[in-house]
Amino acid sequence: MQPTKEVASTAANLNMLNHQQQFLRGLPLPQIPVQFQQQRNILPIYQSGVCAKKMQEFVHCQQRRPADNNIIFWKRFVAEFFAPNGKKSFCFSLYPRTKTRANFSLGGMKKCDMCKKNPVNGYEVCFDVLPRLLMVKYESGLLEEKLFTDIPREFRDPSGYIVLVCKKARRESLFHKFRVVHEGSIRIVFSPYIKICSWEFCVTCHEVFISRRHLVPNVNQIGDAISKFRDFAANNNDNNNVAAEEFQESSSKLVAVTQELAKKLEVPMLDDYSGFAKSYVRCLQLSEVGNSMKDMIDFSIRNKIGPIESLAKFPKKLRIGDHGEDQLQQQQQHQNGNHDLNNGGRNNGNTPGMQIGSSS
Repeated sequence: MQPTKEVASTAANLNMLNHQQQFLRGLPLPQIPVQFQQQRNILPIYQSGVCAKKMQEFVHCQQRRPADNNIIFWKRFVAEFFAPNGKKSFCFSLYPRTKTRANFSLGGMKKCDMCKKNPVNGYEVCFDVLPRLLMVKYESGLLEEKLFTDIPREFRDPSGYIVLVCKKARRESLFHKFRVVHEGSIRIVFSPYIKICSWEFCVTCHEVFISRRHLVPNVNQIGDAISKFRDFAANNNDNNNVAAEEFQESSSKLVAVTQELAKKLEVPMLDDYSGFAKSYVRCLQLSEVGNSMKDMIDFSIRNKIGPIESLAKFPKKLRIGDHGEDQLQQQQQHQNGNHDLNNGGRNNGNTPGMQIGSSS
């Protein structure tokens, strides 16, 4: 009798479960509210001038860096402003000085979207290297950086990316005893989520301005020495040994002061060609070496050859194999770029010329 009761109980439970399932099937499925369904695929609403404001924030936030200039801050900074595949590049192809231009040949940057030069002379820095580069920039003695631009042209292309173009831009880097001014043009591409995909600075020239108060003491000393020379010439007496000694003393002093002034004018910490701090340039060069090594490793894996053979064939592949392909890609990009400009020009938004950066 006991097994019969268990079988009857099990049958009753199954029957109840069956009725519950049938009841649940008859209920309507819960619907996700329309507003939440749309939020999944909605991009931030684009407003004219939003990217120009983002560029201002990019410069202002650097002024609020911590006193110890730690790498954690710069990693958060880059993650805040750049897309994961973002990059920053510097083009020097329009520089009037060409004697050292060969040392600035780029491997990763195919062309400059501002000057359209190919090959490009300059540097390109990827997302992973940007935090270290920013930290090194301020470790090199940089106190403050300002950015002045003309009226930016901002437009959104059909793919949803926003392009910000400043035809005239001037970046001022303030150091303790001098400042460096780079002039050129800037082109920034933002993702639909207002993250920087590429920041291109096409530099046309740079000038170094040394603080006047740093040079005035030497100039005054030179003036005093010249005055003594004039007095000696006016009272020239070959038999006066005292005057001869004063002349020799003034001559030695003039030479020493002139040499000291020449050293102050040299600014040895700066790279002569780019106007960047030498430590900053070294970081850029190391980044380029890393990019080249990555390309060669990919070339080795793709062709299933060893490192020595890859090292021998990779430069030849760059000179011959990629040249025609790169030209074709550049033509296509140029055509797409013109199409984007034509479409974007109808939706462009202008913001007034501005100084980006603040005195700290």
